[in-house]
Amino acid sequence: MRYDSAATGGAKSSRPGPKETRKRRPVPGDLTSAGRRVAGNRAEERERRLKTQRTRARLRIAAVALAVVLVVAGLVSLYRSDLFAVRRVDVVGAARLTAEEVRSLAAIPADATLLRLPLAAIEQRLERNAWVSSAEVARDFPDGVRIRITERSPVAIVDAGGSALWQVDRSGVWLAPYSAEASAGLVVIRDVEGLDPVPGRQSRSETLINAIEIAGSLDEGLRPVVKTIVAPSIDRTALITSGDVEVVVGSSDEIARKQEVARKILEQQAGKVVYINVRTVERPTWRGIENTP
Repeated sequence: MRYDSAATGGAKSSRPGPKETRKRRPVPGDLTSAGRRVAGNRAEERERRLKTQRTRARLRIAAVALAVVLVVAGLVSLYRSDLFAVRRVDVVGAARLTAEEVRSLAAIPADATLLRLPLAAIEQRLERNAWVSSAEVARDFPDGVRIRITERSPVAIVDAGGSALWQVDRSGVWLAPYSAEASAGLVVIRDVEGLDPVPGRQSRSETLINAIEIAGSLDEGLRPVVKTIVAPSIDRTALITSGDVEVVVGSSDEIARKQEVARKILEQQAGKVVYINVRTVERPTWRGIENTP
């Protein structure tokens, strides 16, 4: 029996025949020749950009290095040149030392320029002098140097034993041997043991430092009448007035109050008192001529 296809509804199978070909989906990475050319061009372009960037970076580094070399060479040349040569040296603050003495102590090299000026070395040379407390050296463009010094001032004359009389400043620095002109009006400190004066060196004697502090603290009432300070020890430190009155003050602590009390006793007992003790300022004692043994 034959069956007509129409009778069976004429249905056709959906499966492809053996000779039918299916469409192939593109697989990633599977490029056509045109695609490969595009990808290759992009890679080459990227490589060219990277190469250009590297070249520019190298050029920038080379330019900076060259600029640094040129700047350094210029600075070295400027440093070695005679530009800004020192032609004047101004001195400020000198009183006991003359300006010429200060210039001599500074010893600025004859071929110095402001760029080659050894500021720290000059200041150190100046401060080696006993009279110079501090020194400041500055460049004054285009051709000058300014030296500003702070001098020490003598506050007393110290009898260092034998015939040695020395000027000292308030901090106990030995300045110079006694000079009548420079030492006029200064009180003399004596009877201090174990002194070894060296110009520019600070004394280590606590007894002397105590006496110097007292000398530097004398007020207007006592300064004109105190001629000598005797200091065999701190506790026995005493002022000797022009009227030969001994005023024992001991330590420099409360020296202003001690002076005030001593001055009142001197005024009240004028011509009668020969000894005053104000070491304990709250309980001062004094002795008159009639009590002298």
